[in-house]
Amino acid sequence: MNATFDLTSRLSQILFEHDPMGTCCRENDLFDEYDRIALELAERLEAGGTPDVALNAVLREWFGDELVERADLAGVIKALESVGTRTGGSP
Repeated sequence: MNATFDLTSRLSQILFEHDPMGTCCRENDLFDEYDRIALELAERLEAGGTPDVALNAVLREWFGDELVERADLAGVIKALESVGTRTGGSP
């Protein structure tokens, strides 16, 4: 397995666990709900993006500004720190 696949899998798991956009993926056992978002997030992180900025950008592309502004992303960003990424910057 390559590093991008490993990172993407971990990010998808984090997003599934936190369900920051309230898709009800946990309640419906939709384990792959955030896979495509996780892939884009992994690409941004590997390119040097910070978790908070990258997460905001990717979620805004998928869900729009209004929904992301209402989302509580603090728990997701904290979890991203556990995969060895850094935080900083502004969305």
